[in-house]
Amino acid sequence: MNAFPVQFVLQSVEQTFVKDLAPNYDPTEYSTKPIRFPTGYLTGTLVGPDGQPISDGDVNMYSASDPPLHIENDSATTDEKGRFKFAVPPGDYVIGFNTFWVPSPKAPYPPTYYPSTQQRTAAKVVSVADNEHVSNLVLKLPQSLTARTIPVKVLWPDGKPVAEANVWLSQVSEPTFVVGMSVSHTAADGTFDLAGFEGIDYILHADKYAGLARVSCAKNLLIRAGRPIPIRIQLSLTITDFDVCKNTDFEVPTDTVPQS
Repeated sequence: MNAFPVQFVLQSVEQTFVKDLAPNYDPTEYSTKPIRFPTGYLTGTLVGPDGQPISDGDVNMYSASDPPLHIENDSATTDEKGRFKFAVPPGDYVIGFNTFWVPSPKAPYPPTYYPSTQQRTAAKVVSVADNEHVSNLVLKLPQSLTARTIPVKVLWPDGKPVAEANVWLSQVSEPTFVVGMSVSHTAADGTFDLAGFEGIDYILHADKYAGLARVSCAKNLLIRAGRPIPIRIQLSLTITDFDVCKNTDFEVPTDTVPQS
């Protein structure tokens, strides 16, 4: 709820009973033998384009079944040797990197899948059976994306620079995700150089808080991939209250950055 986890606690049990539901199911489709959950294991290594292991990388697991199987822990962080491990029920799976977070300077790679590096819908699968340990999987990342610097300058309505203004990028495809997972702040002259990548459409944001219910915001701008941008994009803040600025973070704007 509101991006915060919710926990329900069982306080008491008034009555319990047991009912055998086995006769309701076809024994050829459902095993009557109790099995552990999860019962399969997938281990591997995340490596860069040069084949070197990547540590502290977020790897995600996706079920290829329809409907998808429930996975208790569908993400893992690689260790210092780039290794990851998943415990899953028997089934078919696709392993992905940068499939949840958008590319950032820390992880400048497009979404990548194992066994295939194509889109998830075209990716092949890795299968694991009951009590099977599939090991030595290698998720190799393609060449890193080409960096694109997006220089901005934030100004007050009177043209004076805004120091410590919040500036950030989000992808048009994922407008609620901040590139790099944290906003940046302008210098005393109102400037900052944001880091993006070629070939990606971005939304440019800027605002400045001045109290609990006071915020000045700039109109979000659309930065199209492949189009030239000015030497420095100027954003003008409006002095207003929160009600005027709310909900602008998650909308794809129609206004584009003026071309240089």
